[in-house]
Amino acid sequence: VSLRERKPWHLDFGVGYSDADGARAFVEIGHDNVFGNGTSLSIRQRGSAGGDVTSLAERTDVLGRVPFMLGTPWWLDVDIFQQMSRQLGYDLRQYGVWLDGHRELFADRIRGLRGNLRYRIESVRYSNVDPTLLTVDVEPGHQLIISLTPMLTLDRRDEPLDPTRGSFHQISVETGARFLGGDVQFVKGLLETRWFFDWVPKTVIAAAGRLGLAAPYGSTTALAIQDRFYAGGATTIRGYPEDRVGPLDARSNPAGGNATAILNLEWRFPLYRWLGGAVFVDSGAVTPEIVDLRLGAFRTGTGAGLRIKTPVGPIRFDVGYALRPIPDEKRTQFHITFGNPF
Repeated sequence: VSLRERKPWHLDFGVGYSDADGARAFVEIGHDNVFGNGTSLSIRQRGSAGGDVTSLAERTDVLGRVPFMLGTPWWLDVDIFQQMSRQLGYDLRQYGVWLDGHRELFADRIRGLRGNLRYRIESVRYSNVDPTLLTVDVEPGHQLIISLTPMLTLDRRDEPLDPTRGSFHQISVETGARFLGGDVQFVKGLLETRWFFDWVPKTVIAAAGRLGLAAPYGSTTALAIQDRFYAGGATTIRGYPEDRVGPLDARSNPAGGNATAILNLEWRFPLYRWLGGAVFVDSGAVTPEIVDLRLGAFRTGTGAGLRIKTPVGPIRFDVGYALRPIPDEKRTQFHITFGNPF
């Protein structure tokens, strides 16, 4: 057996499209073995334009990964970033650092179980806020968000990019607090489960569920608008415009909510070589407060789509039909994006 060490430098780039962000592109340059111990360092630049939710955005990330930090089983991921985006009704500027420590748990007994602890420091500035917004908590100014998020993940999928069998489960609880040094106080929990079955040869039945609950506390009266839950569109509830299932402001822009529940069911099947098809049913809701989350708030969409298989996941074309349409919105929505919805 003859082995040759891979060159540590890499240059990656790509283009894509989604309904929310529009056309997008990225370029990344990095080194995968900075100190000879597997530590990686890279710089990534991303941009997008023409989306239904974000009309223009650019983001720069300095990314690092340290394996087996200080001789422990923990790995450390570091993301130092700046981002500018033009949202519906306001402009958003963000600077921050995310530190994410993670490790395998009980690897000799439980396959695919991982624990994470994430530390978030983020400076947020709102500008060009539309004065007709009903969400009065979105005002020109600055916020400092500092939070801790423990997370538990169990991943039993056979292939992360395009799974055919297995399951994925994740639970996280993010807590923002003044004692950490931030301006806002909140608790935000998210529970997610996905299942994939290949009972019928060459086809996949995929099912997923998401439940998110959040609430401010103390002197904080509302979550930052970018930290709220949203639904509607290519990755949540197809048949509805992006992020428009849930509260809307005075200009009918998505305002987000403190609670969400989403259920998805999809049958994926081959058509011809690299071309596949799918039929689906999505249902879910986003509500202003947790107490508002009830069956009457749910909206359901159904439809079908095509999948073009690629080495990095499918290119997806979906047509969704809203069974309970939003007033003044079309019942039929077309969704184009990369990757599976879940």
